[in-house]
Amino acid sequence: MTFELDHLFICTAIGAPEADRLLSFGLTEGTPNIHPGQGTANRRFFFHNVMLELLWVLDILPGANARGILLSTS
Repeated sequence: MTFELDHLFICTAIGAPEADRLLSFGLTEGTPNIHPGQGTANRRFFFHNVMLELLWVLDILPGANARGILLSTS
């Protein structure tokens, strides 16, 4: 069985100020994204076969009203 990583996301503060540090290392940033209806936004860095997504909550209400899957009760 092989494992393939598509993208890794890291939850950040609004605007993902950590991305500026990645830019200072010489990485190239992709187009940022806002996720309508989900209340989140991101900044993205693409590599050969993986994407690093810096993700933050932009508006808590859409996420709070979204239907989700209960993973645990404890």
